[in-house]
Amino acid sequence: MRRGWTALGLGLLALLWGLCWLLEPHVETAQVQAIILGSQDGEGSPVISPGGTAEGGMAFRNQGRSSCRLRVRLCVDKVGGKPVLEAGEQTRGGFRPAGTGEPKGGEYWTARGEYLYYENERTGGLLLPGRETPAVYTTVRLNRELAQAELAAAGRLGGEQKLYLMVEAQAE
Repeated sequence: MRRGWTALGLGLLALLWGLCWLLEPHVETAQVQAIILGSQDGEGSPVISPGGTAEGGMAFRNQGRSSCRLRVRLCVDKVGGKPVLEAGEQTRGGFRPAGTGEPKGGEYWTARGEYLYYENERTGGLLLPGRETPAVYTTVRLNRELAQAELAAAGRLGGEQKLYLMVEAQAE
């Protein structure tokens, strides 16, 4: 009889543990894939001369099972407090910095502080599973505000200037 009560007690304990595990909120991790736009295999980095631009950009796809919020920080070298490279979009009216464009189809990137935030009017800013963002930027250019001496200083920083993206995704 004692063995029966012990087995029953252990069974109830296992059932209680299983219920606690099932009812406990599980934290879903965000799985976001970066999509490089305008590059091809074997293609080298473009050379941008003052006043010139290079086509290309970056978008993101939600590969996870839950919706997520995205924010991106563009990181570039600076000379005299000015960024060497600028990312944005080339329009008929000229160059428009990333995050300052008109909303297209309810999806867009908006600049707030040092970050660009993904916005979606239909989903309240969430990137749904399997969906892709519009491009964060489509063009990179050398900062036109840099003086000749600053361009020379940028050249001394390194032969190549690079644009890095720090991406943060938070599952909802």
